[in-house]
Amino acid sequence: MSMWRKAMIVCATAALAALGAAPANAKATAPATTTEKQISADATGIAFAVRPSADEGGAAPLNFYIGYSDANASMPDAEADGQASWYQLGIAETAAFQPPENCTPQKNAQATLDGVNDLQAWATDYIQAEVKTISAGGQPQPPGVPGLRHACTERLPGFAQSRFPATQTIPVRATDDYLTKPSYANTCRQDPSSPACDAYKQFWPTFSSTLGKVVRDGSFAATATDQPSQVSDGVLMGAGDGTVVSIGLSRSTSVARVEGSTLTVLATESLKDICVMATPAGCTISIDSMEQFARIVQVAGQKPKATVSTIITGVQGLGPAAGVTAQQLQLAKVPEQLGSNLQLGAVSQTHSCDTGAADPTTLIADAGGLMIFGRQANPGPGAGIMIGGACVRARIEANEITIPSFSPGVGLPGVPPSSLLIPGTKGLPCLGCGVPRIGAPQVVSRIVTRTYLRGPLAWRTAPYWGSALGALALFAGLSYRFRRTPLFAPVATATNRFARQFIRG
Repeated sequence: MSMWRKAMIVCATAALAALGAAPANAKATAPATTTEKQISADATGIAFAVRPSADEGGAAPLNFYIGYSDANASMPDAEADGQASWYQLGIAETAAFQPPENCTPQKNAQATLDGVNDLQAWATDYIQAEVKTISAGGQPQPPGVPGLRHACTERLPGFAQSRFPATQTIPVRATDDYLTKPSYANTCRQDPSSPACDAYKQFWPTFSSTLGKVVRDGSFAATATDQPSQVSDGVLMGAGDGTVVSIGLSRSTSVARVEGSTLTVLATESLKDICVMATPAGCTISIDSMEQFARIVQVAGQKPKATVSTIITGVQGLGPAAGVTAQQLQLAKVPEQLGSNLQLGAVSQTHSCDTGAADPTTLIADAGGLMIFGRQANPGPGAGIMIGGACVRARIEANEITIPSFSPGVGLPGVPPSSLLIPGTKGLPCLGCGVPRIGAPQVVSRIVTRTYLRGPLAWRTAPYWGSALGALALFAGLSYRFRRTPLFAPVATATNRFARQFIRG
């Protein structure tokens, strides 16, 4: 064999030895990274025409809303829901109504008709009774659960609710008219500029008298999308009890949407022909219109823009006032007009959007309203009737998450992925469930295990045994190739002895 060929064999053997020793020479390098931008947001908008409530002290007041709309949207999971309705009982509603399947169709239909009258009578009696109690210096009581004669229906007419993703009972879009009949309110909701919107004026004498009902007519719509966005819109004709407070026309609108990295929340309440404390001689205080507006627009990472306004026009009974703001209308200075223990004042906050406001990144815009209020002692239990209200709550932020991307090098073991993905489930098909939805993968954890720096014991001790193995491989190859050469025989014997001792430990 030529010397050139022998030299090539030695070089190849040395290369194999170097490859075996690679773990000993591997160095940790900074991994490549990718940046993921995630938008997280949640928003709520609430608007209402009338809100009787009682404050017993210590806990949040129990509220009963008449002429109500709300809109909610949140990310990163696209969710939106809201409602537009002529009433909102809150947690008390769970105790007041039962699912329709608990009743026969005939009983359910009768319960619907009876329930509307029962709920109206309950709200009217509560408003009048609390005002009478406060005026006499008594202690007000919070609203209880209304006593419905049959209590079969899940929802009374005039309740439109939507949600994305849709559920079996809540669709993404819903509309509902009060008692499911064509109405002036329906036309007014779809086209506010229509002359039919003035049709309520023919009923105004009834609205502002002891013959008045809580609601005479109404139309409601709610729509949710995967943007996510929610629009809730409700129109009432005739709201209040007809004596303490009556409203000719009310429109409540709530909007919440996320467009890219921009969050918009809007709530508006428009009231026309307000009568406070009706008497045989007329209204103690009458107001032609009151417009309330609360909006927050914020781009993630930027300063939010909030707008709040309350405009009251055409006030009679307090002197001339043709177009004043709530701040200019000093209604709190004339409590004697409503009785010794009652006062009517303009307040700057409804506090209907305060829930969850402990987060410092949450911004609240509250347009307030007019408040008929009284309490037995100050401080002490009290009750009030809020006329009109609109508020919004918003929070949006953009989070940039840096994710290391590892690529195992020569001689390195594989490393775990940088995140754990849990795929959505297909769900079980059932009658009426619609098309089963598959949820997007959810990032459960982004904790990176850097095993290439803190690996198993054998790899951490590679600097001690890697070079030895490389040398053994080199000498083993040379010993085999030159096993018949007398000069190399002692080296081969020593190498064989060392290898056996190394393997045995």
